[in-house]
Amino acid sequence: MLRKISFIPILFMVFGHVAQAQIQVEDNTEIDLQAGEFRDTAHQTRILLIPFEKSMYNSDADREMMSASEINYEQLVYKFRYALMIMLRNRVSPYYETKNLIEDPVRDSVHYLAKLYQSIGYKSVNYNETKIKIEKVSTKKILKGQLSIPQNDNEKITKAVVNIPSILEFINSELGSDLFVFISMFEIKNDLSDYTEVGTNNYKRTLKIHFNIINLNGKEVAQDIAKINFPSKLNNIDDIIKKTFPDLCDQILMKIPQPKTIKKKIFRTKTDE
Repeated sequence: MLRKISFIPILFMVFGHVAQAQIQVEDNTEIDLQAGEFRDTAHQTRILLIPFEKSMYNSDADREMMSASEINYEQLVYKFRYALMIMLRNRVSPYYETKNLIEDPVRDSVHYLAKLYQSIGYKSVNYNETKIKIEKVSTKKILKGQLSIPQNDNEKITKAVVNIPSILEFINSELGSDLFVFISMFEIKNDLSDYTEVGTNNYKRTLKIHFNIINLNGKEVAQDIAKINFPSKLNNIDDIIKKTFPDLCDQILMKIPQPKTIKKKIFRTKTDE
């Protein structure tokens, strides 16, 4: 009987320590008493990268690139599309939880992508109409200034427009994504303005990636064109990807809104040592 009575104060002491530890926990936290830790579970942005549709590929250099790379047109478009999404994910994932519907082994990814394409349209607007103030991601990566091109305010940008807003809620419920990066157009243009360069087959090409970013509420938070020049003598697709995609993906990354800072705090339950 004495043993049972002596156990009651000990039991209250244990629960007292637990209650005392719980007081230190703020909102949006999750408790694991067995491990004696409290883990901050504040919301993190979950990004979905959406590749350009095959019909939104436009290039002046297909013949030269197919010949140098020994591939056909379908393989050319597929390789650009696939490589861009892989590299973009690699650039974005250190800052956000990221998915894309080409690389990720997401169940029914083809179905999700088809539904997204069916729910959007495209609109061309002047570049100077697309300037939106946002908090940009702070990265230590220095863009290759000699490759980046200043934007022309009179330039046209093609952007995705969500015609069926419910698609965003549907994708969020299925994949948990709440920020959508649409790659709306991929194009390569020859700069034939200098006849001397054209005569020596040493003119410039510009690779442009039109994109815009939409949140779960359907609000557009950023839109831009990532651009880079490369020489006309560079025609092997693997070399083009290697020399241009890192800079292009960094330009896109710099337009994504700043993620929320997640501070992880660890609390230990007070136990007798």
